[in-house]
Amino acid sequence: MNNYKEKLNEKLKDSQEYIKNSDVKAVSQSKLKQFILGIKEGKRLSIVIASFLMMLILWLPMMYGSMTMNISTGQDGLSNKELNALQHRLDDRYEKIFGE
Repeated sequence: MNNYKEKLNEKLKDSQEYIKNSDVKAVSQSKLKQFILGIKEGKRLSIVIASFLMMLILWLPMMYGSMTMNISTGQDGLSNKELNALQHRLDDRYEKIFGE
């Protein structure tokens, strides 16, 4: 039992040392600072990533807004008036085709 406790304490000390030695927060902050600095300096990769993110955030909802679901309300982009008009046009088309 003592051997088990010693091993457990040793692993705990090793993990605490690893956490102290590898500061993940500082590394991620430096990467973000490098990305922002790359945008300011006009580096190619940073600009490509930033423009792709802006395209996803702005362009896609504007272009496909009527065909996609609204995230906040859960409704689609078409109003009931538009849906009723589409349904009537489909009914008229099927009536002409099948004569029903």
